[in-house]
Amino acid sequence: MEDDWKGSALIREIDLKTIFIQPTVSYKINDKIGIGAGFIYATGSFSLRKEVPLQDSLGNYGEGSLEGKASGYGFNAGIYFKASEKFSIGFDYRSEVKVSVNGGTADFVTPSSVAQYFPSTTFSTQLRLPQVATIGFGFTPNKKLKLALDVNFVGWKSYDSLIIDFEENTDKLKDIHSARMYKNSYIFRVGAQYKLNEKWTVRCGAYYDMSPVKAGYLTPETPDADKLDLQ
Repeated sequence: MEDDWKGSALIREIDLKTIFIQPTVSYKINDKIGIGAGFIYATGSFSLRKEVPLQDSLGNYGEGSLEGKASGYGFNAGIYFKASEKFSIGFDYRSEVKVSVNGGTADFVTPSSVAQYFPSTTFSTQLRLPQVATIGFGFTPNKKLKLALDVNFVGWKSYDSLIIDFEENTDKLKDIHSARMYKNSYIFRVGAQYKLNEKWTVRCGAYYDMSPVKAGYLTPETPDADKLDLQ
């Protein structure tokens, strides 16, 4: 979005990159049951730019820029059960991961008359990445056709607020406490695979992703809506 859009005092740019490293081990108990578990290390970066609603003599607004590195830990586990030659079921769980930014940098460009109220400082924040529980069903009615259904429970309720704690506060530079009040949501996926012959196989699928954002809490930095897609 453009820097001078109407909501620039709320956000000009935001970027959150997270990489999940998940070493996982599995064990086949017998021909019908398998289990697995692993450790999660999340690492990434966070950056945000927003307007400071104070103008200089030329009418230009100030700007605040925040940047920091983030990291967190969690775990995952799952079980697979082959009920018959045609039917199978699996369950997978990934824990909530609390990603923390400590010692991030906060820099401000403001009119010289108020610069003393916006010192360069550090900040800390946390983002709770949601727990995800998945149950999946597989059905193979014949040698050519395979059907699948997945249901994800996503624990977005953990994201109840955005809090940015500045190391140094002034009369004009205060910590940010912004309510988000997300709700838990679900994602539904269906898919099919059909083997036309020895050389050709076709696949199709669809998903419906329910938005976790409650009415009255939609914000420009994390806009969202229900999503439906065909593939």
